[in-house]
Amino acid sequence: MNSSRNHSGKCILLILILIPLLASCEGPPGTDANATCTQCHNSGSIIVSITEQWRASVHASGENTDRNGTACAMCHTSEGFRECISGSKTVTNAPVSNPSSIGCRTCHRIHESYDTSDWEIRAKNPVHLMISGETLNQGKGNICANCHQPRIPDPLPVLNGNSVTIRSAYWGPHHSTQASIIKGSGGIALSGSEVYSNSSHSELTNGCVTCHMASATGNKSGGHTMKISYESHGAKTYNFAGCKGCHNNTTELTSLVEAVRIETDSLLAQLAEKLREHNILNASNQINVSSGSPLELTSDQAGALLNYLLVKEDRSGGVHNYRYTRALLKNSIGKL
Repeated sequence: MNSSRNHSGKCILLILILIPLLASCEGPPGTDANATCTQCHNSGSIIVSITEQWRASVHASGENTDRNGTACAMCHTSEGFRECISGSKTVTNAPVSNPSSIGCRTCHRIHESYDTSDWEIRAKNPVHLMISGETLNQGKGNICANCHQPRIPDPLPVLNGNSVTIRSAYWGPHHSTQASIIKGSGGIALSGSEVYSNSSHSELTNGCVTCHMASATGNKSGGHTMKISYESHGAKTYNFAGCKGCHNNTTELTSLVEAVRIETDSLLAQLAEKLREHNILNASNQINVSSGSPLELTSDQAGALLNYLLVKEDRSGGVHNYRYTRALLKNSIGKL
């Protein structure tokens, strides 16, 4: 009997000793989850404002997320961009399943650290420009340049080089050639009356972000809309908030921008006409080639065609780098 009581007493004592140990097995209390979340998700309106701006952007439309193959996914899907940037490559390992549009997680480290460092830009390093082999370093704008740059045409014309055979109507620098235009590279520097030089935009510390992500006008321009202009009461209105560091008269700047665009559009039209005269472009200004009828071009002709496509796909009307754009177009016209 005494033995049984002693055994029971020992069991009870052991349980009493283990209770506090078991109760604290999870270790010391961590940071309150609510405190972590409210660093970003709080009564402020910044996330709401940025989200509204982004929804009005071209990035948000997701029109090209179906381009999710290995060679295209980097720039047409959020998942592909993150994979390529983290691995310092331009091609994904496999087509992206369930692709999403370019959004918050594409450019920022959202919900990786669960504090304000989640706002950090995902890619800050200087960018290798594929078509020229040069490096662009424009701070916060570097992340944009990873995709907003031309691809390498196959074959690539060489200045004063051999003739070029083009077999595809899709030959050229692809779309979004902005980074190379701003750098003043990527085109074929045909000789002519114009000297190749760069406008001051090529020296902006933060490149694209300076002008395209300046103080927002609602969800119409600036901020994460990344738009420079918008329509207001039936008229085109510019957001020059990011330009004031160099241009303090918005009326004069509006006139300057419009003049540059008119001149560039005119030069593009003149070059297109020359290319049509040589049967390099068809009546729709598309490359005049078919699988059974390739184009045989001299290096000058191929260079002029590449320059035309490079400026056309920049879509700034010469504003990104007026001097370089003007030289490419005028010297190409002169060569034809």
